[in-house]
Formats: sequence, structure tokens, C-alpha cells
Amino acid sequence: MIHHIDSNIDDQDYVYRVDLIDRLVSITDEFRLKLWKPSHGHPHAPYRSIHKSLSAGNSIYSISFWRNLTLAQASHNSDYAYWTARGRPALISRLNRNSDEIQHVTWIEDDWLPGQALLGYVIESEKVGEIYSHDHSILLSTLQVLNANGTWVPMSTFLSGYRLQQSNNSNTTVLDEQTTGVEPERTRLPASNGKSWWTSLMGFFIRK
Repeated sequence: MIHHIDSNIDDQDYVYRVDLIDRLVSITDEFRLKLWKPSHGHPHAPYRSIHKSLSAGNSIYSISFWRNLTLAQASHNSDYAYWTARGRPALISRLNRNSDEIQHVTWIEDDWLPGQALLGYVIESEKVGEIYSHDHSILLSTLQVLNANGTWVPMSTFLSGYRLQQSNNSNTTVLDEQTTGVEPERTRLPASNGKSWWTSLMGFFIRK
């Protein structure tokens, strides 16, 4: 449960993420918190402080969320515009603040994005060679994405449809790339054309 709420900023029920779809499709059923290290993690001051006092063998595993949908949409339009223009669209998702799966996660304000984002972290024993938490995760069926008709659907449903569509179009995609030297036009959805590109994308892959 995320108790960190400012009525002037936060959505009262949900927090939001933006992720590249091609990274999400490799996830089978769970979205796991990621290992944070001072050597390669974003230099969050709270994490650096916590890391100094960790017991031997323990590490920080982290996840971050935007505090409302408007902030998530702004990130997708700016931070991910480069990738979207090159055929690697991003996906906006949301998580219920009262989800049982995050009840053991500690939430703090993102010191690099104050008033905009939250950091969630846990401390657990580190397994050599693994960069994701083995004790804390969020089911893809718990995360939701916005459908073209304005409803939210489980991320697991969206990704299943996306994988199926990619599989069905694989031969056509290869032919188009050999012919034109670029991704098919349908994968390069514009950032703004009367409705957001990610709404268009979900309408393409998710059918009622």
C-alpha cells in the first residue's frame, strides 16, 4: 500500500509507469523490482545512504512510478519520443496503490523528480548474477494499460495480443523491411494525432 499522497499531486487510487513495449514482452508473468547499486544505479541520495548501512549480502531492489497520469503522459511524449519515432513505442501502465503485492515495499519521494515520482524499494539478500528481486514482484495481470475504448485492461492481456499480432505479421514485417529498409509505417505511430499514439496502438492490438 502506498500511503505517500499529496492531494495536489497524486492520483488517489493509482500510480503510473512508462516502459518500452519490446522490453515488456520478454516478461512472462511478473514485473520484478530491479537491483540498485551505487556503481550503476541512478544516484538517488536516499539509496546511497541506505546502501552504506546494509548488512553483508543484502542489496536494494527498486521500482519507480509517476504520481499521476498527466505526468506519465508527459514522460511518454518527451522521454520516449526518440524511441517511438524509431519504431520502439512505449506503454503507459498503472498500479493500484492498495495492491497486496506492494505491501512490503517502502515508498519515498524521488529526489531527482520531487513532486512528480515515487521510488519503491525493498532490502533483500542478493543472488550473484541476478539483477531482479526473487522475493518481490508485481503480476502483469495486476498492472493495467489503457484500451482504445477508454477502459483499462490487464497488461498480461495486452501483451498476449501484442505477441500474437507480432507473430502473425512477422513474415510481412520482414518483407517490408527488405523492400523499404525501415520499419513498417504502422509501427511508427505519431505522438499526437487527435489521440495519443499508445491509445491507437492498443486499439490496433486489443479487440473486445
